[in-house]
Amino acid sequence: TYLGIEPDHPLAEAAVGLEGIPFYTLRDMETFLDGIPMESENPNIVISTCTAPIVMAQYLAVAQQRGLDITKLKGNILNEPIKAHYTCYTPTSASYKLDLCLKTSGDIVEFCLKNMPRWNPINIQFFAFVYGVDIPTELAIGFGIAEAHIEEALRRGIDIDEIAPKMSFLGPVTTIHILEDIAKLRATRRMWAGLMKEKYNARSPRSWGMRIAVHTGTVDLFPQEPLNNIVRLTLESLAAVLGGCQSLEVCCYDEPISLPTEESSRTSLRIQQILAYETGLTKTADPLGGSYYIEYLTNEIERQTNEVVKEMDDRGGIIGVIESGWLDRKLEESCARYQKELDIGERIRMGVNKFRTPVETQTIVGVHRTPPKAAEIQLNNWRNVKENRDNEKVRDTLQILFNRAQEKKENLMPYILESVKTYATTAEIYGTIREAFGYCYDPLETVESPFKR
Repeated sequence: TYLGIEPDHPLAEAAVGLEGIPFYTLRDMETFLDGIPMESENPNIVISTCTAPIVMAQYLAVAQQRGLDITKLKGNILNEPIKAHYTCYTPTSASYKLDLCLKTSGDIVEFCLKNMPRWNPINIQFFAFVYGVDIPTELAIGFGIAEAHIEEALRRGIDIDEIAPKMSFLGPVTTIHILEDIAKLRATRRMWAGLMKEKYNARSPRSWGMRIAVHTGTVDLFPQEPLNNIVRLTLESLAAVLGGCQSLEVCCYDEPISLPTEESSRTSLRIQQILAYETGLTKTADPLGGSYYIEYLTNEIERQTNEVVKEMDDRGGIIGVIESGWLDRKLEESCARYQKELDIGERIRMGVNKFRTPVETQTIVGVHRTPPKAAEIQLNNWRNVKENRDNEKVRDTLQILFNRAQEKKENLMPYILESVKTYATTAEIYGTIREAFGYCYDPLETVESPFKR
């Protein structure tokens, strides 16, 4: 679903049924939402690649099937494909096109602002998902991506005070450098307020405020002695709360080994609940404000970040540093430095390169195992839909989508929605858009287009 390929793709065989929820067609969304009251739920659709409009359209199609007024739906969608290139979702350069990133994301933003006032249409994710990247670079990349989407919205005639209050941010806390992470969140909010006021002349205080969700874990979780990860996750969560996050997402301690088990998922939930209900931390905003060291770190992180921002601006902003390869080189250097620090023991991790125990052969509560027939079930469901749909309608709606996409002017969401309703697959819709933009139908450049245009 993230890549926009069919489950029978030659390069997908080993991945079907292993991770996340597949939304190959509208039928998958219908099945997933069965029994869920969409009118009262507040979902977070976690997809950020260029297939995001298709999954969003599937969600809207189910709402319309139920006779719901989409203007009253509330929720969120990540919808930020630029960073997806660096977080393992796009394995080839062929699948990563910046014009498609801005077009697909901008269409969701514009559509939601006009038709779904209670929906938050974009979430900017900062970059600590990349191993070893320093905080100033992480924040500079995040602000660069945010500005690219703001400029896209402004080009569409959207006012800054329309788009800014609807933007949310995911700021990872993954290093257990508690004081630095607290200062990072404080500096981020201050820089955002300054950016909105000084560069974009935002007038609404809602535009100046920054809604930050924090994602803990991923980078600094390890398979060795996995229960140690519970401590790491707790400390990272503590830093997020002290830094003033609005919401918190805690990884599971066994994620370096497998998909989470029910027990590990409950443990992550309990970390959040204990911090929320047993510690009293939520009674005070910015409890460490005024600490000489926190204030020093906040100022220093802001200063260093502004230096990286200026360097990136001089190189053409986020688009320029990606197209020139500058950003790839910088992130590769960060990854190499991080791994070297682990290997030589300069970056100490208990049970990994310090105070190690004999290799473990099993965990205390076991690990999640994917059911052996999961892939077969997914493939059969997908084949059943394709065999029983009206293929003429599919071709007709996709041809209309192709024609509109070629013009590169109209918002494609209405045409994607019509294609979704015919049970066109995610791959067929995304491939059609790619072809209209002059790119290979298959993001992995392996399968030929099934359509003759």
